[in-house]
Amino acid sequence: MHKLFIPMLGLLFLNIFMLASVNAVAIFFTNEADWLAQVNNLEAFDTTIPNMELSDELQNNPITVNNFTVGITLNWQSVNTGLSRSFRFTSVGAPFLTYNDNEVGPSTPPDPGFEDAISPGDINNGEDDDWQVEFLDGSPVTAFGAFIGNNLLNAGESFSVFDTNDQLIGSTTQDVLVSSGFQFLGVITDQAIGRVFFDEDAGGDDISVRNFRFANANIAVPEPATIIGLLLGFTLVIYRKH
Repeated sequence: MHKLFIPMLGLLFLNIFMLASVNAVAIFFTNEADWLAQVNNLEAFDTTIPNMELSDELQNNPITVNNFTVGITLNWQSVNTGLSRSFRFTSVGAPFLTYNDNEVGPSTPPDPGFEDAISPGDINNGEDDDWQVEFLDGSPVTAFGAFIGNNLLNAGESFSVFDTNDQLIGSTTQDVLVSSGFQFLGVITDQAIGRVFFDEDAGGDDISVRNFRFANANIAVPEPATIIGLLLGFTLVIYRKH
């Protein structure tokens, strides 16, 4: 074996790894119809009371009133939801979550833009409303969507998507829009998504999130077997030449 073979083999591995990392694609959407046209194998999980109570945290703590407060995390297991993957919703900034939020009391209907929705913190409390969704197991997700309520666009807000190694795939500030009611926000990518993160500013707007959408993006992704085949082909050529 030529003395250059091993170093060149290592270089090929490095190049292929860099190609897989550098060429990651993330495309963001604010129109649900446009997003739907780019995905397949759609799974919808609406944040109704029955679906909320499928979470680990609410199975034995049913929602009986509006303005209902829970902890900072909600975990949904695929065995309970019937989805092909498990996922977690977390309030990253505020110290709690509120469902069907209002600023009056538990017997009052939720405010407009908070119906059947999860609020990081609640209205006029816990103003840094950062949140994220993590995928815990099951089928890979390459397309995510949700509906954001009552957002006021301020400097510093962003929506980001990370791969399963927690490496940033892409981020947007342009597509985080003002919404007096609910505004769709989605992303497709050519990498399996590990988590999405909404970085809300610390100002006075109070946002909500509802009705998650999980799918596969219509973006061609090289299969691992294809990459390995290319690698073996290149190394065989090198070996024969040396």
